Amino acid sequence: MERADPFGGEPADTREAIMRATYRALRRHGYADLSIAHIADEAGLSKSSFYNHFDGKDDLLLAFLEFMLDRFESAFAFEETDDPVADLRRAVTVAITGDPIAGTAESGPAGGDDELPPGHPLSNESTKAPFVELRAHAVHDPDYRDRYTRVDDAIRDRLANILRRGQADGVVREDVDPDRAADVLLSLFVGTIARGVTSEGMDVQAIKEEVDDLLDRYLLVED
Repeated sequence: MERADPFGGEPADTREAIMRATYRALRRHGYADLSIAHIADEAGLSKSSFYNHFDGKDDLLLAFLEFMLDRFESAFAFEETDDPVADLRRAVTVAITGDPIAGTAESGPAGGDDELPPGHPLSNESTKAPFVELRAHAVHDPDYRDRYTRVDDAIRDRLANILRRGQADGVVREDVDPDRAADVLLSLFVGTIARGVTSEGMDVQAIKEEVDDLLDRYLLVED
């Protein structure tokens, strides 16, 4: 059963309360049938109060997209260590399992979405489904495309920087192009997230193990 509010805690202000209500309305009605009235019902506010914060539905949905993309990007903002290989594997864990601390001493073995705490940036209940549904509108809407491009670039740059640090430390192969490799990893991550929320039966742990094996085969220097 889906939780009514997966974000945890109370909203900081009315604007955040509207963002959470938009999430709930989007999950309940879908993008095509989403309306200010539906969001107002979820928020327990009058329609007129929305216009104190937003010019209309389009403005509201762009603000909501920013809100969700910030959460998505924050999942990859884990603190890097002096071990670029560990950081690279952490990025894989974040993207594939949705858990930024899975597999560490603090958290135990990596797990799937059912084991994530409410409000985790990459849990199905918070960011994944809206991330995928709204991304489809980037096909025709340049404002959506610009925002997704910004987040893609930030994550790809972070992956490339980890790979460069690995080359400097002699643990990533010298013939690897960090930018191209990071672009492939990002595409794999986005595809895995999309598949996870649009189809059934995906073995998350098996995919993570296979990606880890690909890192060993093609990117990392043999021990």
